[in-house]
Amino acid sequence: MPHRRSLSSADFAALQAVRPSVLQGAYVTVVCADLPHLPFAKASCVVSKKVSSQAVVRNKIQRRLREIVRPFVLPAAASRAIVIRAKKQAAETDIVALRADLEPLLSRVLA
Repeated sequence: MPHRRSLSSADFAALQAVRPSVLQGAYVTVVCADLPHLPFAKASCVVSKKVSSQAVVRNKIQRRLREIVRPFVLPAAASRAIVIRAKKQAAETDIVALRADLEPLLSRVLA
């Protein structure tokens, strides 16, 4: 995903200032809200140390999530901020299961 499509720290603060909607999946939590100052949809993936203590595993999960999110966010014209937070179970799963869990949530968010 291009860097300009990632949320900045100011965008994260603005997202917490409004009342975002939260969708729960088996492996991820999706937090989203409309932010009028955004020119287009932006998304960021968050994988904390609670998911895995190894940076290699956290980075792998983050790369997989970004790859799944990319086709949904790039064509979206809405000024929507989306944060995908990985759960602990995401460390033991493959990209097929992550995709099956995340795609319906993203479809609901961007509909």
